[in-house]
Parts: sequence; structure tokens; C-alpha cells
Amino acid sequence: MTSAASSDDAPRSPYTTASIAQTKQILRDLWTSDAPTGLVPMLHGPAGIGKTSLVSQEAQSLKFERVVKLIASKIRPEDLTGVPYPYRAGYTRFHPPLTMWLLTKEGQAWAKKRHERRASRGLEKTDFAPLGKTVLFLDEITLAHQDIQAPLNSLIEERTLGADELELDDNVHLIAAGNRAEHGAFAHPMSIPTKTRLGPHIDVEPTLEEWVSWARGVGVHPAVVAFLQQQPVLFDTTHRKDSGRINQDRTYATRRTWAKVSQLVQSVRDPDLLAISIEGMVGTGPASSFMSYYRTARNAPTVDEIAKHPATTDTFDAEPDIAHVVVENILYAIRRNPNKYAEPLMEYAGRMHSAYVSMIAHAVTGQAERQPEEVVAAIMMSPAYDVVARTFADTRSIEVEGDAAQGRVAVAPPRTTRRASRA
Repeated sequence: MTSAASSDDAPRSPYTTASIAQTKQILRDLWTSDAPTGLVPMLHGPAGIGKTSLVSQEAQSLKFERVVKLIASKIRPEDLTGVPYPYRAGYTRFHPPLTMWLLTKEGQAWAKKRHERRASRGLEKTDFAPLGKTVLFLDEITLAHQDIQAPLNSLIEERTLGADELELDDNVHLIAAGNRAEHGAFAHPMSIPTKTRLGPHIDVEPTLEEWVSWARGVGVHPAVVAFLQQQPVLFDTTHRKDSGRINQDRTYATRRTWAKVSQLVQSVRDPDLLAISIEGMVGTGPASSFMSYYRTARNAPTVDEIAKHPATTDTFDAEPDIAHVVVENILYAIRRNPNKYAEPLMEYAGRMHSAYVSMIAHAVTGQAERQPEEVVAAIMMSPAYDVVARTFADTRSIEVEGDAAQGRVAVAPPRTTRRASRA
């Protein structure tokens, strides 16, 4: 694992950090291992970097049945120990919430018997479906009060729930996540027993490249994506450059707030009001830099203008701010409607500077990020794609030769085999 900081000005974690992709691979290895494991990974990281979503994404990728999220900061001890209820004369038992109860072996046995009773009366028409692969996600665990840590310890270490020590089903995988005080979050100190029961502890720090890939997929405004690739130092401003301490600003530039800037750009039309709104989202410095960039970049032609005149529209070789936004506009449009835009936009892309051609080819063919199959197919079938592919191959060959000359291990250039012709 390597540090995933987006620039040399970013603060360095005292621990080795893992990117989103590396963290997902660790979870995949743990959750697909044939050997039974009692390990409970603990994800650390600032707010807004996607810890919660990466857990859901990986569980979905592995075709798990569901993710049950338990917000540790909002639960009370009785949510884990169970609420007492009369059992027999003079005795009580403890019942946890039904959602948790059904994650235990005892709860599954009860559910099966109930299903069989209903089936015998003709009330169930299908066979009983046992609990499938499930993630029990203990989120915001560092916000859990100390009085909740004891029952959490039993859940984490012994995989038991409640005063009656109900055992979790073997298909339940535990994971935890939270922020530390140095991330600017309000956090209760975890006891040594809790810390050592959790593990492996993973400091998650997404790379800018990962955010860009995500942002393109969910439709973040192209100007925001282009700006951050040119100003990576503004990707995250939660720490001061000089001391590494948390800024005392009212808000910060983060993965989360830049995505919200995209919503502002698409909603607030007046430039002065937009500047005020963005300052209230990412802070004064980042907002000022973005607005300065955006005032120039908004002069980029629309994809419909480019698609109408792909052979004559300016490629802005002398205006990189506009050219970079054009690149993101192209990527966004092709992903949204490949059948309409792939052919004319590939024709236009082939005329751009080789650096931008390389960016487009790397993204649209799925080498930089996963693309829908219909997008890749439409691009590869475009007659204009050959020019883009050759330019990309030539650029990569120059990079490889440069790496070799400097004694670095280089990755072989991608193959650009001629696509299949149309039927």
C-alpha cells in the first residue's frame, strides 16, 4: 500500500494509507477466503471520502444479499444486550431488535420453524430461504459512547449478541468504520480492548484518480472534474500545509463537498451568487480558484456544437482550461448517449492535442475506469476511433521509451488491434 495523497502539499498520515481500490481488494480477500475468519476490518478516514459507499459497493460486487448498517453513535446498550421480557414465572430473557435477531443462528432457526408452520397451513408457497451472505456494518464506531463499547466488544470478538450470547450466523461478515479526532471529528476514545479486537485497521485515503473515475460515472459537472485534475492541491483542504492540523474554517474542500459544488454549478445561474454559494461549500480559497477557472472554461463549446461540426470546431490547443473541460464534456456525453455521440466526438477528439487524445482514449476504452459495455462497443465501432487509438499508442510508446531511458520499469503500451468491422 502506498500513500494516496493527491499532492505534495497534502498532510501525510502517520500510517501507511490504502486507496479505495486497495481497500476493496483487502475486503474481497477477507470475504471470499475459504478459511473461516473472525477478523473485523476497521476503516479509518476523514468524513466524505466514501468509506460507507465502498463497503456497499464491494458487498454488491460480491453479490452479497445485503448490508445491515448499525450506526454505533445512535444505538443504546439495550440495542445489543436486548430488552428484558417475561419468560417464565420469576424469570426474564433479553431480546435484541428483530433485525439483529435474524442475523443470529438462533434467529434463523426461529425463522425457519415459523416458515414451516406457515407452510403447513398453506400460508407459504416457497421454500425457506436461509440467510445469505451479509455484511454487518458498524458505522461511526468512534462516536459510540463508552457504555456501548462493552457489548460491541462481545459482538466483535465473540460474535455474540445480547445478554443471552446469541451467536451470529456464519454468513455474517463484520466491518467497522469511523473518524479519528485528528480528522476533525468529535470522537470518543476507544479502549485498548476495543482497538485490539478490531483489525486490520486500514487508513483509507482515496486518490484523485479514483474520485475522478467515480465523478464521471455519477455525472459530476465536467468543469469540476477538469478543475481538480489541474488543481489537485485543492482536492482536500481539511488540513493546513504548515502544521497538518485541522483548519478552523466553517467548511472545507473534500470529496463530498466538491460533488455538491457540481450541484451548485448546475443550479445557480447568476455568477456572483454562484461564487457566494461555492465559497459556502468549499471555503474561500478553493472557491476563488474554481470561479476564476470556470469563467474561462464555460466558454467551451457544447457537445452538440462539436457533434454538429466535428471537423471544424476549435480544439483549443492554446487554451488548456477550455480544452480540459471539452475533454470532460466529451466523456460525459459519450457515457450518457454513446449511439448519438461516439462517432462525431471521436472524430473531433482525433484532432485534439495528443495529451487530450490520450486522456480520452484511456477513459473511454475502460483502461482508466470501468465503462458500460455499450459505451466501449460504440466507440470501438466508430470509424474515427483508429486515429484516437494510434495517437494514444504513439503517446504511450514515447512514455515507455522515456521510462526505459531513465531506468524505470514501464508498462507495455496498450494493444490497438483493429476493431471488428460493421456487419
